[in-house]
Amino acid sequence: MRRIYLSVSAEGEELAVATNLLNPDRYPAAESLTVYQRRWRVERMFGKVTEVFHLERLIGSTARATVFQAAFYFLLSSMMEVMRLILQKEPARRSRRSAWNCCFTTCIGNWWRGTGC
Repeated sequence: MRRIYLSVSAEGEELAVATNLLNPDRYPAAESLTVYQRRWRVERMFGKVTEVFHLERLIGSTARATVFQAAFYFLLSSMMEVMRLILQKEPARRSRRSAWNCCFTTCIGNWWRGTGC
């Protein structure tokens, strides 16, 4: 097992990554950490989509239905992120951000249960 360390803050806080890629010449630390950080962003996105849309279960049981549902939720998640960034940048809309988020979350929950917005 190989450990790679990256300084992540001015205070000296470090991120440690364990890997089974033991050859440091073939797998340099900087490249390994870059790949890890990209993968971690993807993992966080999956976790966020699963949590926001309550995906403990899937609607379809076929591979095609699962791919469609995943694509739909990733698109919806991307749209929500764009809206969050827009609301964050415009001070006049900041006060409405929580109301919009609550409304949208309620709408998605109702849709999931089949009761509509």
